[in-house]
Amino acid sequence: MSELNVIVGPPGSGKSTYLLTEAISSGGKHLFACPTIDLIEEQYGRVRHSAPLLPVRQVHSRNGRKGRVARQLADLPADVAPLDDVIAFVTHETMMDCDLSGFAGWNLCIDEAPQSLACGMLSLASGWHAFDQRYSLTPLSGSDWSRVRAEAAAEPWAKVKQDSIWANHMDFNKHVHRPHGVYVQAADWREGRDRALPWFSMWSPLAQSAFATVSIAGAGYLSSIGYRALVSVEPNLVVQRHVIDAPRTAQPHITINYFTDSHSGSTTFWATSEGRRCLVQVQNWLSANVRDLQFWSGNEVVRNSFEHRIPGTMADPKVAGLNIYRAATSCAFIYSSKPVPEDAAMQDIFEISGADIYAAREGEDLVQFAMRGAIRNADYEGCYDVYVYSREQAEFLRASLLGSGFTKVDVNPLDEAGLMEVERPKGARTSQLTPAQAAERVERRRANSRRSSAKNRVKKSGGK
Repeated sequence: MSELNVIVGPPGSGKSTYLLTEAISSGGKHLFACPTIDLIEEQYGRVRHSAPLLPVRQVHSRNGRKGRVARQLADLPADVAPLDDVIAFVTHETMMDCDLSGFAGWNLCIDEAPQSLACGMLSLASGWHAFDQRYSLTPLSGSDWSRVRAEAAAEPWAKVKQDSIWANHMDFNKHVHRPHGVYVQAADWREGRDRALPWFSMWSPLAQSAFATVSIAGAGYLSSIGYRALVSVEPNLVVQRHVIDAPRTAQPHITINYFTDSHSGSTTFWATSEGRRCLVQVQNWLSANVRDLQFWSGNEVVRNSFEHRIPGTMADPKVAGLNIYRAATSCAFIYSSKPVPEDAAMQDIFEISGADIYAAREGEDLVQFAMRGAIRNADYEGCYDVYVYSREQAEFLRASLLGSGFTKVDVNPLDEAGLMEVERPKGARTSQLTPAQAAERVERRRANSRRSSAKNRVKKSGGK
């Protein structure tokens, strides 16, 4: 399969509704993948309301059925085989975790952009032998990369994951066991004694050949990391775009408020004493000055600090597609998800820049969160306040909203919060830097990795 249907349009334009309506009206069997269980339950209710006689299934950990989610999904095609029409809902994670070859003839509908590309760095040192026992490497012809496979005789993951050596490799192991697997830049695990080993894992919607059609609805999909990677490895990719044009009938007055102009936030910084002091000042200012704050979120360190201390409903930071906050007129998002050195493999292989990573991660999450409130309604013309951590975030969000058809978007510095001139300590790690600085640091790490790989190839060839 080399054709992908993409439904595009600004946030709130009705892309998800279009995808769902098409599935209901066209008939047949559709597997819908949503980013969260909350969104599945919301979409399930919409189907039940608009097509009460249509068979609908939910496959996730909350639905009360016995057995693992993977088993539920594997059994689904046989369970509904007698039916002509059905819609089944799963999460993005379940879609990427499981073998979907049993869904021959179904239609795959993906709501919002999935996190389909993962990467990292393995720092093994003397622990390389543990990897050698647990994972085999199959070198790829003509490259210095290998496919990773879990050894059948290895101890079950449930028994060993508490060992300290595996504490930093949970994500790696998860992707190894996915159908599309993991690739590492090494032919032998002993190479990990001398250098960090880049790895990546990529789920491709085009690899789902069992499905009759594959469609994705998401405002940010065509700028997502997953799509950029897909384009780089699929030269014959055909994208059928359906543009949802839903012009606004009214213009709200949006004010994006920010707390600092001199540094950017990060989970690493917020875990330090100085970072916690900054969070406390943000928290104190919000609780004293924004009594009508209606929903908010942030990284885990932020949620732990702010919960029960500021007004409003604490939301999950990943709220793409949800409509439950669309009556809200204010929100706060104290959040960070910037480029890090572990992104080197992604940048090398798929030619993705640090700016691309920032826009697809932190930038997209900022836009999605802000768009959950009242401005999601095309006829809303009142005031809407958004609170973010830094000026760079405020400016990014403003540009995105202006590009989506909003015309009254102001940026407002909160000088009275006392953080505007606070600077970060010198020697900050990459996750503490601005997007431009982080991109530069990743580039240096990437260049060092290439030089190290070249030296190893020279050694293996006997210096020739």
